[in-house]
Amino acid sequence: MAHRQLSLPLVSASLSQACVCHSERVLPLRLSSCAFPRGGVLPSEYSYAASNTNPPLRIDGLPETARSLMILLEHRNAPIAPRTHWICWDIPPILEIQAGDQRGKPGRNDFLINGYTGPLGQPFSGSFCFFVFALRRPLHLPVGASCYQAMRSLTTELLSFGELPFYA
Repeated sequence: MAHRQLSLPLVSASLSQACVCHSERVLPLRLSSCAFPRGGVLPSEYSYAASNTNPPLRIDGLPETARSLMILLEHRNAPIAPRTHWICWDIPPILEIQAGDQRGKPGRNDFLINGYTGPLGQPFSGSFCFFVFALRRPLHLPVGASCYQAMRSLTTELLSFGELPFYA
């Protein structure tokens, strides 16, 4: 009896595919936050149970040709598969995203919410990562489009990307 392999759509797989396709042209961005260090612990004020707002983020190395940004928050070691907590595109090419920033078009996350959903806390804590993507042009996807739809668009629009891993 042949076994069928279960195939779940993973943002991480899409991300690596998008970046590999253009590896010779994709430049790294440096993503950081004044609220927590790289690889550190996200302050609880940015969790779902507290203010449920995104932390401030700083982007260095943004290409001059970038016309738009996309941001993604992924729970890397969520049960079964990585989970999207935040996806937002058509953000103007800015160097700082403030806490609670509402610019851009929010996509539907894995909690069926358009916008940011912070880490849920115990017992769902684990490894998370913010990703930022500098794009050649805005994606022009509608509010509430899925992460999958946005990630598909990266293959033709990606200029550079960066990540900021943390724990919550």
